[in-house]
Amino acid sequence: MLKVAGITTELWRIDDYASDALPLRLASAASVEKVIKSDFDDIGNLAVTVMSLVFMRLRSYVVNARVLDWKQRAINTWSTLLWFTSFHTSGSTMIANK
Repeated sequence: MLKVAGITTELWRIDDYASDALPLRLASAASVEKVIKSDFDDIGNLAVTVMSLVFMRLRSYVVNARVLDWKQRAINTWSTLLWFTSFHTSGSTMIANK
């Protein structure tokens, strides 16, 4: 889906895991907009991809923010954890993410 959307391979095949620059570019508003405008037939997988990119960006913000209340940090970390761990439930219909 990311390839069809025109997002460069360097963003979704990350070589340098220590740098936050590439994952932040992958989860940027421009990348999310490209995925949305790609007109995929499967709206469910499109929605899951967009939400996963948004939660990935949120998680990066929570980890790297210098001025963030601990309650907001905890809430955002918890919601990101819930999103990414929900793919492994038996009732999940997100086949591509299982």
